[in-house]
Amino acid sequence: MNVNLNRLTFVFTLILVVTLSSQSILSMNQSHYAFADSVTATITTGTGPYGVAVNPNTNTVYVGNSGGNTGDTVSVINGATNAVTATITVGTVAPQGIAVNPNTNTVYVATANGNTGAGNTISVINGATNAVTSTINVGHEPVGIAVNPNTNTIYVTNYGSGYGDTVSVIDGNTNAVTSTINVGQGPVGIAVNPNTNTIYVTNENSNTVSVIDGNTNAVTSTINVGTGTFGIAVNSNTNTAYASSIGSSTVNAVYVINGATNAVTSTIPVGLQPQGVAVNPTTNNIYVANQGLGAGNTVSVIDGNTNAVTSTITVGTGPNGIAVNPNTNTVYVTNYGNGGTGNTVSVISTSTTDTTSPVLTVPQDITVSPTSTAGAVVTFTVSATDPDDTASTPVCDTASGSTFPIGTTTVTCTSTDTHGNTGSASFTVTVLTPTQASQQLTTTITNMNLSSGQTSSLNSQLTSAINSLNSNQNTQAKNQLNAFINHVNAQTGKTITQAQAVQLIGAAQNIIKSIP
Repeated sequence: MNVNLNRLTFVFTLILVVTLSSQSILSMNQSHYAFADSVTATITTGTGPYGVAVNPNTNTVYVGNSGGNTGDTVSVINGATNAVTATITVGTVAPQGIAVNPNTNTVYVATANGNTGAGNTISVINGATNAVTSTINVGHEPVGIAVNPNTNTIYVTNYGSGYGDTVSVIDGNTNAVTSTINVGQGPVGIAVNPNTNTIYVTNENSNTVSVIDGNTNAVTSTINVGTGTFGIAVNSNTNTAYASSIGSSTVNAVYVINGATNAVTSTIPVGLQPQGVAVNPTTNNIYVANQGLGAGNTVSVIDGNTNAVTSTITVGTGPNGIAVNPNTNTVYVTNYGNGGTGNTVSVISTSTTDTTSPVLTVPQDITVSPTSTAGAVVTFTVSATDPDDTASTPVCDTASGSTFPIGTTTVTCTSTDTHGNTGSASFTVTVLTPTQASQQLTTTITNMNLSSGQTSSLNSQLTSAINSLNSNQNTQAKNQLNAFINHVNAQTGKTITQAQAVQLIGAAQNIIKSIP
């Protein structure tokens, strides 16, 4: 076997594309959550694990082992237990890329022979039985593989010269190669956006990304990216592609491509020799396996909203392939290196913490007239909602139904959700002074559309009471307000209606009660 494994050390995450079109994934507004990633398990696999893919429908992980002895196999991992449940022999040479169609529960494994003879094939595995059901001959040195589950079409990058520098198109219904597409030199990574039926191919030796229309199998655009472009992944939700570039000893980056314009919109520095790329559409995080020493043996985590590296996670030796199960927020990284933590899969779990505080709905500022010298009893309603959690019943520092003193009181209400996030909101309750309440009553009278004579007579009595209050002649003010009440009673049913009389008398009586 003459395959140059160092040259072919890649895998991209097809699983993102597969999941979005076939499985309802957890939906959350990421602005409401804080995400933290950490290695929670390390799984021993066969020799030289390279490609990795996930079937989110069955929570099963598939790892291609490309080394000798226990290589040329696929390890099947139960995502719930992290246990290897089966080992499947595939081809006669090194398994490279691996992909899953969750709609058909079918696994596709590329096995690459460095020569142009036998061994350049795709092994088709039944996910229900773990049996190889078909072997498909493709081009020279098949490396990357991707599936469009919407069309049940498989795409394979053929790296080598001669029959290489192409993409083989396979009909998933017949397992027949239906087309061969010429792309750039040294095609490696491949990913599909099923929403747009667009295929993206990284050409390592051309430093480009070929864009293919899945409807016509024609290359519609060639995008210049960094030196040695390798892995690629697509977020179908945002129509954004991410291509890794191994660059040089000082330039290692991920190129962000706008799927609508095919323009590179950002270049993100990552660790040394970035290989596989994966996207979690639930969190809009991008994961990049950095294989090199020093700044390698890590996974860079990129926030898709800001294109900033938010964390770097140490994994095993020679990380290469990477895949995400967005249903469980779990990332799987193949560690190709020998000894130590090589020949393993690192399991990275993404924990989500609710950071959203409850939102409280409180009344507008309240103004009332006093009903006693202590002030007035005021009732109000406050509610709380939380988009991601259960909010507790709001608690206010002055409860509804309390007696509020004359003057202005600020009421602050709080609510805490089950994750400990607390929200608060405030409003004011103003209880008028007897003088202010009397002035407000004059405005009420003016707005009643009484006769001008009646309005003038009533307001004159109230003005006298206001002047007495301002002079601290409280007893005289009470007498004047009682005279006002008598006047209203005398005119009830004549120039003042019964309803108007009830309103005026009640207001005047409350003012009297509030005067010391």
